[in-house]
Amino acid sequence: MMFKTFLCASVLAASAFGAEIPFFGAGIKLGAPLIDAFNVSSNPTFATFAASSSHFTVGPYIELRLPFGLGLEVDALHRGYEYRTASGSFSNSSWEFPVLAKYRLFHGPIRPFVDGGLSFSKLNDVAKLNSFSAVLHSNSYGIVLGGGIEIKTPAVRFTPEIRYTGYTFLTFDSVLRTNRNQATFLVGIGF
Repeated sequence: MMFKTFLCASVLAASAFGAEIPFFGAGIKLGAPLIDAFNVSSNPTFATFAASSSHFTVGPYIELRLPFGLGLEVDALHRGYEYRTASGSFSNSSWEFPVLAKYRLFHGPIRPFVDGGLSFSKLNDVAKLNSFSAVLHSNSYGIVLGGGIEIKTPAVRFTPEIRYTGYTFLTFDSVLRTNRNQATFLVGIGF
């Protein structure tokens, strides 16, 4: 509930503010992972264990549009995870905070762009994971590279893109490991 309230307030405030200042942009990012977040051990001892990530990533973003096609973007992306064992299932989530430099090519209503930077990640509800696995880190960071197109209409901007993140990510015990290389398809809807 708190997440939904935060998300709605962020988008409304950003859209009102963004409508007044042409070099400022804000909106919401919606996405789906292209690579599964986890590798589960093939050890028969752990045959009853499974892990999966949510099919969706969602969160607000803000952007400072600079001259010469340059920009600076900061996102707050939320993603859920689910774990299943023989004794039941549970879930937790993470927040990712990419800080990206962006370069738009060409001029006009449709502009290709590339972006890159760092992403900081925070895993929530780590205590749930400690019941079956040794979580060594609940915070992580990684390098982000991406590209897409920006489609500008009179009312909104759509920015579909593919992002690659190379994490120095969470390391669990022999049961579960996160993929250090992750890719996500995202669509930004903003002003």
